[in-house]
Amino acid sequence: MHFDIASPDPAAEQQRVETLGGRRLDQYTGGGFLVMADPEGNEFCIIPEGPFELDDEGRANYLG
Repeated sequence: MHFDIASPDPAAEQQRVETLGGRRLDQYTGGGFLVMADPEGNEFCIIPEGPFELDDEGRANYLG
């Protein structure tokens, strides 16, 4: 199972998750999604609240 967590500020949420022992999974960076793992390795995405665009290849663009 893979969860998506919506946040008004994905970068701030990333910092909060890292403070709690999570980490970003860099192998997914090319897709434009902010994919994280909890301390046990369970993966989830942090996405912005509201709509965001995907390009023609399905990559997100909300990270800037």
